[in-house]
Amino acid sequence: MRATLRFMDRPSSPRIWTLTDERAGNFHQADALAAAMGGAAHHVRLRFPAPWRWTSPRGVPGALARLPLPEEAGWPDIAIGCGRQSALALRALKRGANGSVFTVQILDPRIDPAEFDVVITPAHDALRGGNVLSTIGALNAVNAAWLHTARQSMPLIAQLDRPLTSVMIGGPHRDAPLDPDSIAALAEKLRALRRREGGSILLCGSRRTPAPWQPQLRALGQSLDARVWIDARDGANPYRAALACSDRIVVTADSVNMLSEACAVGVSVVSFALAPPQGKLGLFDAALRQRQLLSDWSDPAAPRPGLNETAETAQRVLQLWRDSGRG
Repeated sequence: MRATLRFMDRPSSPRIWTLTDERAGNFHQADALAAAMGGAAHHVRLRFPAPWRWTSPRGVPGALARLPLPEEAGWPDIAIGCGRQSALALRALKRGANGSVFTVQILDPRIDPAEFDVVITPAHDALRGGNVLSTIGALNAVNAAWLHTARQSMPLIAQLDRPLTSVMIGGPHRDAPLDPDSIAALAEKLRALRRREGGSILLCGSRRTPAPWQPQLRALGQSLDARVWIDARDGANPYRAALACSDRIVVTADSVNMLSEACAVGVSVVSFALAPPQGKLGLFDAALRQRQLLSDWSDPAAPRPGLNETAETAQRVLQLWRDSGRG
């Protein structure tokens, strides 16, 4: 049964939907922004079939009928998407609502930003437009409440010897190469750190960490007497607790999302790469260093200013929604 959407009386706070594909990074950014704006009333999980999946964000005709919209719901006041498929979904939703839905696209939609009410992109994407809001990094949910909950979720992480250094491993990227030689170099850095400071090391893989690297990473963890999490075989993922409990966080330079989250915590953050990142990742690295958000290996683990852009961006979006006359 197709959803029947109708216009409803305007609430005192906006009714927000998020629309993303199955990529965790896209969902987390949209959800974080919605939470900072009061919370999403509904999430639309996008699974466009061909040809819409191929032509996103173009090919609007017929796309609305392919959205799993909630039954008997009113149109949202604000719809937030992240990623290429969401850009198509937002355009279809706005057309179906005769322009009444305020659309917020996170990440470069690869089409004219004027197709949306607001587009939010990292500055290193170099997207310009009167309705474009630029951030340094990726939007995320890291704030004081998030960190408190994360610390409570795995108390054993908080009890590890100090200083606690958490190491977040991404994967290969053309602008910040990461390979087994890089892992070997990282191992030497961590051994020197351990000799100098003592403390504990927690090593975390990610979805992007290639499976063939697992034996090397596990051997590295064993040589450092570190706790290691690579996949579900190692138990519950400690990533959030590691961020919340760490005195220092080391992140491979290939991951904008993980670096953005690490820099939001307010501790020393080291971006690791064998050579300086290039391209967009190089611009991102330069922006973090300009704001003094990154530390060197020789710096002691210590509190630092946090990169907390999500709350500020949420308030700017809410104001733009009100100024549009739809709030």
